[in-house]
Amino acid sequence: MKNTLAKILAAMHNTLRAGAKKSARRGQMIVELHNNYLRKAETMSIHTNASRRRQTSDVPVFIADDNNVDRTILESALRKLGFAVVTFSSGIAAHAAIREACTPLIAVLDWMMPDRSGVAICKDISDNPPPNPVYLLVVTSRTEKSDIAFALDNGANDHVAKPFDIAELQARINVGVRLLESRQQVLDSNQRLLEHTKNIEALAEARAEQLVHADRLSTVGILAAGMAHEINNPTSFIAVNIQTLAENLPVLLAGSKDNASGEQRKKAAGFLAEIPEILAEMTSGVDRIRRIVTGLKSYVRSGPAKPEWVNIDDSIEAALHLCANRLKYHVTVVKNFSDTPPVKLDINQIEQVFVNLFTNAADAIEGTGKDGVLAISTENTDGSIVVTVHDSGPGIPASALKKMFTPFFTTKPTGKGTGLGLSISSNIIMEHGGELFAANHPGGGALFTIRLPAKREGMA
Repeated sequence: MKNTLAKILAAMHNTLRAGAKKSARRGQMIVELHNNYLRKAETMSIHTNASRRRQTSDVPVFIADDNNVDRTILESALRKLGFAVVTFSSGIAAHAAIREACTPLIAVLDWMMPDRSGVAICKDISDNPPPNPVYLLVVTSRTEKSDIAFALDNGANDHVAKPFDIAELQARINVGVRLLESRQQVLDSNQRLLEHTKNIEALAEARAEQLVHADRLSTVGILAAGMAHEINNPTSFIAVNIQTLAENLPVLLAGSKDNASGEQRKKAAGFLAEIPEILAEMTSGVDRIRRIVTGLKSYVRSGPAKPEWVNIDDSIEAALHLCANRLKYHVTVVKNFSDTPPVKLDINQIEQVFVNLFTNAADAIEGTGKDGVLAISTENTDGSIVVTVHDSGPGIPASALKKMFTPFFTTKPTGKGTGLGLSISSNIIMEHGGELFAANHPGGGALFTIRLPAKREGMA
């Protein structure tokens, strides 16, 4: 019995000694393997061009590998080459870190990890890209072309075969760095281009607003002579009435004295009876001047559009008032207004449209050498306000119909038109959600049609 027990103990002792020797040999092999990779990386860096011995890119490298030896070898080699390295022993942890990263990065992912494979991570990153770009490199001992194709089809950008060749690994990572840096340069260029585009758009809007204002001032210049006449008429009879008051003031004062004669009292009473009528005429003249000046000031006002709900008929009347002297001598205005709902408009801009249309109609009729008619109508049709402006002029030449709203195109003689009025009018109507059409009326003359969205129930 004792001999048997001794034999068992001896066998166990021999087994333990053999296991210890085997573990020592395995540890020595790991160390030698690690040192071999480091020597290869050092040798490669010695033979690399001096300017590329160490990485200068700020792009970090994430390494995900559940094998401690492979992960340590990769980390040491890449750190020695100058890369900023972050390691993960878990695919899930690496996946989460990649998604949370705030900068572009290179991800070196082992294909086979127990909790989440490198290919699965590539697939998810490819299908749902994070805010910052990632270059995905799969590490695998698989060498079949079908396996490599599978990895690439599932989002990997490249692959490295095991056992690692450090020179190849560095070259492939460098490709990723260059691609990420190029992409960042493109993004930066796009951002600068976007900012430049915004600046250009802002400048274009400012220039367009200046152009609209310049067209208003140009129209005012055309109407100036007529407006001066419109102001001169009430000013003249105000002046006459003031002169009448001044001349008859002594009569009034003489008749109001206690010692005035009967004749003086009679003359004073007669003039006193005329004073209300004189004052009423002067008040009417002042009101007329005030309307002209107020309308003119409103018309030439510059600044951003201020849409409000207005009655389209009021805007037409205001525009006709501005054009009154231009129209009254040879144009009969015929109005056919329907009961229309309000329209949301910038009053000054819509008046500018109507003034352009009315002055164009006046020019067209005047060109015929005889009196004519300007017919204006409004109606509510299918939720839209439709305004038609029809003149009895010669109409629009067929060759000009398609170019009527082209900037700087005009059918007027040189020096009489800028070619901007209709172009600006069309843009104003479009900015209000409407349309402006030009055509020839079947009965002769030009026909312009404006369609604007009407106010519907519930609209603010």
